Amino acid sequence: MTPLVLFAALCLPPPPGMPEPQSPGEAEKARVIATTSRNIVAGVVTRNDDKVRFRILKVYKGALKRGQVIDAYPAHGFYSGMPCPGMIPPPPTFKGAKGVIAFDELPAPLRWVTPQWLAEMKRTGLIEDRR
Repeated sequence: MTPLVLFAALCLPPPPGMPEPQSPGEAEKARVIATTSRNIVAGVVTRNDDKVRFRILKVYKGALKRGQVIDAYPAHGFYSGMPCPGMIPPPPTFKGAKGVIAFDELPAPLRWVTPQWLAEMKRTGLIEDRR
């Protein structure tokens, strides 16, 4: 079996009679993102030509600093609704796009954290507002 066929087979729905996997709730999604990401920062895309750059406006978790500019790249979001997000390219990223991202290593994938997840992370004390 070729790698493409094998990859596509992994994206098929479950066989008849098998239950569909259940998506975690919003609170669980927020908990997983907060506990498995080394960095959670708010910022803005400042460049998107041959290289994507992201200026940090606020740090919620991690050792990065406000004002720091980091390398980034477009990525599919957390818990994508698409059955096989790896088979199509991520949506484009535009200069001026703002939001919160969570990641481990640089360059940072632009996986946006929803306002609902961010609020849940703060409510449960998984992250804190820093200056």
